[in-house]
Amino acid sequence: MSKKTYRRSEAGQILPLMAIFMLAIISLVGLTIDVGRVVSERTKLVRAVDAAALAGALKLPDTSAALTAANAYLAENEPTATLSSSPGSNQIQVSATKNVSLLFGKVFALLPGASGLTGWDISASATAGYGIVPMDAYMAIDDTGSMSGSPITNAKQAATNFTNTLLTGSSSSVTKVGAGGARGCYNPPRTYSGCESVSTKVHNLTNVASQVISTINNLDGSGGSGTNVCINLYKGNEILFGTGAQTGSNVIKVMVVLTDGDNNYNSNSYSASQGSPPSACTPTNPTTQDSTSTCSSTAGAHEKSLDTKTKAYADTLKAAGVQIYVVGFGVCGTNSTSQYPTASYCANIGNNDGDSIADRRLLKCIASSTSGTNDHYFEAASASALPNIFAQIAQQLAFRLIQ
Repeated sequence: MSKKTYRRSEAGQILPLMAIFMLAIISLVGLTIDVGRVVSERTKLVRAVDAAALAGALKLPDTSAALTAANAYLAENEPTATLSSSPGSNQIQVSATKNVSLLFGKVFALLPGASGLTGWDISASATAGYGIVPMDAYMAIDDTGSMSGSPITNAKQAATNFTNTLLTGSSSSVTKVGAGGARGCYNPPRTYSGCESVSTKVHNLTNVASQVISTINNLDGSGGSGTNVCINLYKGNEILFGTGAQTGSNVIKVMVVLTDGDNNYNSNSYSASQGSPPSACTPTNPTTQDSTSTCSSTAGAHEKSLDTKTKAYADTLKAAGVQIYVVGFGVCGTNSTSQYPTASYCANIGNNDGDSIADRRLLKCIASSTSGTNDHYFEAASASALPNIFAQIAQQLAFRLIQ
């Protein structure tokens, strides 16, 4: 065989091998792209199934309505998925499957002895409901003079409904609720007559709804010692980690605070002759009261000091795993729904801004809102809106994703 003939033969053998090799490379690249699509589509399916389960759980114990809600949500967000649901009285399980069409998998059919992959089945499952995850929840309800009349009546109804939602049926075995009025001090440890009475207006955590509601009914908005939001958080911390509190590592700790955010206290609540208030919530020169009034355009020195301590104590609670929901009522100024508690926004707490800015800023910044949102801050435009707001929070807490 001549050298020329041999080279032709060799070239004839290499070219087919190169073609097969290139086809394999292209197929592998295509497979990588397809796998990425499958992962992305499964992430979307998981999110849709999670949301469908939560949507269904909100309709429980009506199992028919729960099934309808779950089906409707999934049909809107994943119309090609096949759904199966198993609703019960206190939880619903949602499972879904769908086929992801592959763009490059079919190329494998061109390889010797291979068959094409035209699609890939993916699945997801979620269970949502209530009374499964242990939770302790405490409500601090503004009980100062600004709440007298319709406001305190609506606040008591809101707190009662909240209690009944969380302590209904099987949820009471793993959920505990406490409630208390919120003013500028508590008796004990203070002895000032204007302080909130712990014996009649504060209740430790319990799974007996009637006991909590009895305490709620004692709230009267009768004035007293002004407002100290920090001390209200301090009392909530004592309740959440005190008598009757659940101690498991998976216990969810929640505090709901209803207030106008104006730290406008009565200096008598800090009198040294009537017991010492907690230093974490005592402003500078506490026995001297600010001369500024509610919704003042100027900031008092003591109020600024107390605002700073309130934010610091809220941060301590959050670090301990406490979720803080804040309901603002009667807050000075106008709410900007696009103003979120960013680091730069919250850094201004304690500056010279008046109540129309400072009060709402404090409330938004102590709430445990997700970054870029106000999802733990609610503002009531009127007293009549309070029951609905508390119902929203109760639903978020009671009906949650289990797995």
